[in-house]
Amino acid sequence: MISSHLTWYEGNPIALRFGEQEWRLAPAQVGVQLDTEKVVDMALQSGKQGSLPWQVVERLETLLSPTGRFLSGS
Repeated sequence: MISSHLTWYEGNPIALRFGEQEWRLAPAQVGVQLDTEKVVDMALQSGKQGSLPWQVVERLETLLSPTGRFLSGS
């Protein structure tokens, strides 16, 4: 199930822009690869490390941010 969600990222192009020009390339074309096992490990560890207040912040951050990890020190 997780692999099917991560496949979405691999199939969507990355837009590179310079001035008025734009290039759309597959992630593999620019060397981007997802390590599914590492993504799962990181997801399982999210919100389980550090002090209790920091764990709460991490969990809220994960819920509220579409990309997660927007606070410094994360």
